[in-house]
Amino acid sequence: MKNKDYRFEGVIIPGKKGFWDIHIKNGKFKTISTSSKRTGGILSPRFADIHVHLDKTGTAKRIKERAGTLFDAIELMNRDKELWTQDDIYNRATEAVNSAWSNGTGYIRTHVDWIKPETPKAWEVLKDIRNEWKGRIEIQIASLCPIDLLAERIDELAKIVKADNAILGGFIYRNEELSKKLKPVFERAKRSDLELDFHVDEGLDKEANGFDYILDFTEKFNLKSRVLCSHACSLSIRDNSRVETLLKMAADQEVGLTCLPTTNLWLQDNIVDKTPKYRGLAPLIEAHKAGVSVMIASDNCQDAFYPFGNHNLIEAFSTAVLAAQLDERTWFDSITSLPATWMGGDNNIREGEEASFLRFNVNSFDQLLSRSGYNFEIWHKGKIVG
Repeated sequence: MKNKDYRFEGVIIPGKKGFWDIHIKNGKFKTISTSSKRTGGILSPRFADIHVHLDKTGTAKRIKERAGTLFDAIELMNRDKELWTQDDIYNRATEAVNSAWSNGTGYIRTHVDWIKPETPKAWEVLKDIRNEWKGRIEIQIASLCPIDLLAERIDELAKIVKADNAILGGFIYRNEELSKKLKPVFERAKRSDLELDFHVDEGLDKEANGFDYILDFTEKFNLKSRVLCSHACSLSIRDNSRVETLLKMAADQEVGLTCLPTTNLWLQDNIVDKTPKYRGLAPLIEAHKAGVSVMIASDNCQDAFYPFGNHNLIEAFSTAVLAAQLDERTWFDSITSLPATWMGGDNNIREGEEASFLRFNVNSFDQLLSRSGYNFEIWHKGKIVG
């Protein structure tokens, strides 16, 4: 049975100037043409959340303490892992994916803690969830290994990641002999044609320079557009001239940067009875100007790292707009088409493509972020599904 025809007049499409009339037929965008009308709302690509932690999500309700630092949060999560059964992980992660779906997300990359040599329970559970949601939300899985373990077990870990069509990832923060540990990781990624995704320099320490090493190895092994860095908080306090050089290198080597506003604002410069002065946000405006692909993501939701959130990318985006003083009209691709492309997808609104999108009943991005009771429709393959 063929889908019905639908027409929208005078809509805003993020990234395209002006207003547009759109005709949808048989589940695809048939025509997109300029419009003389102005009040058709916003028609946006589905959201793409390139950095979340579905293995940890939903644990905040049973963690009685609040973390004051990144390493406090790591310790609290390690204690909670004693409660992690397959059913526990499955139920929490499924609830989170349902929330992401209802909030308009079509792509997710989830990091999975891998702190021991054996494959974690959550890895297998999330593979099942990935299969269950295929065709609605495209889910990628990335290993999150301490760099010491990743370097030591690189061959066996890379083999598993490759076989499971996943992403090879690690955690780096002021590690000794970092160059020695990163080299085999990049060698194996090159040999096995694996993408890399690093949590790097997640702290306010000028000596944290893992980002520098990653850029050097990306160039050495010619892994352009295959390496993504997240957090990079130390760039916010390092020497400006050095940061400028690094961002140019990142652009030249096509290394992406993910900004995680909620978790970084929550944990960085967190001292009891003191208002924070340093917020830990990577210099995303400067990175964008340098030509780096900059994306914004939810990161942790309802766990020891960030006890709030519900996998709503509009909320994460709003936080980033406020904290970094972004122009909300020009940064919307940081949560839609850009991260989708990094995840191997294509959710752009163009003629001939599948009509999966979001339609908001507001006529400007400032209205969208005002949270003044707007509603939206989720369209999937030419049909309203939410």
